[in-house]
Amino acid sequence: MAGTHEHEHHDHGHKHEHKHEHEEAGQHGAHVHGLAKLLLSQENDQLEMVFESPAMNIVGFEHRASTKKEIQAVEQSEKKLAVTEQLFAFAGGKCMPQEAVVDVSALEASKGKSQEHSEVKANYVFKCANAKAVKSVEVKLLELFPGIEKLDVEWITSSGQGAQTLTQKSNTLQIR
Repeated sequence: MAGTHEHEHHDHGHKHEHKHEHEEAGQHGAHVHGLAKLLLSQENDQLEMVFESPAMNIVGFEHRASTKKEIQAVEQSEKKLAVTEQLFAFAGGKCMPQEAVVDVSALEASKGKSQEHSEVKANYVFKCANAKAVKSVEVKLLELFPGIEKLDVEWITSSGQGAQTLTQKSNTLQIR
């Protein structure tokens, strides 16, 4: 059992905005504040993206919205996440949004019991005139939601697959 309590003397008086990788890494896929995920897949002329982020990155809290200000923050974030033209810019391929499904139910006051680490999720579908011509995607999520410090992206297209970490300074995903 030696070494299992290596963080026992950790100073817990710090602000909650610090990353807790050591505490949360084993829980439900490493819920780390400041980090979000984006999965991109291309099939024929359709591009689909799945976005997942701790709610803290999006609205600044993770509990059910209870005050008017919190409810407003959830509603505004949900609206922002639904406007695909403001979130993604494609280089080549002429892609048009077909569907945007945003799930903020973990934060809505009327939905079920509260969770300790709430997630915000969104699915996007684009129809492209020529998906194989898409060379890159500028991802503006980091700009619109400054709580996202890093966006881990995994992608798979007809020309291959890869992974890239985007930041506010480097927010373009190269897929070809």
